[in-house]
Amino acid sequence: MARIISATDLRTKTREIRDWVRINGEPVIVEYFGQPELMIVDAQEAETWERFRAQERELARRSLRQLLDDMAERNADIPLEEVETIVAEAVAAVRAERRRQ
Repeated sequence: MARIISATDLRTKTREIRDWVRINGEPVIVEYFGQPELMIVDAQEAETWERFRAQERELARRSLRQLLDDMAERNADIPLEEVETIVAEAVAAVRAERRRQ
């Protein structure tokens, strides 16, 4: 379970907090005005999270590439000029909607 501290405690007890994370292997959540602002974790945990995030990004890229390839295949018979017109109309509609908001 994560230990929760204030930003003031972080400033005044940095060494104790660092030792807590290193020895217990548990994260420390730093709150600023009662709201979680950051989390302190040991380097191994951070590396594990970063590897996971990299894998998730790669999976998302592959999924997007597959989706785009599928769309291109399904619409291969539509002339490029028609696609450009459809896209331009869609962009104009979105921009008009944003201006109304």
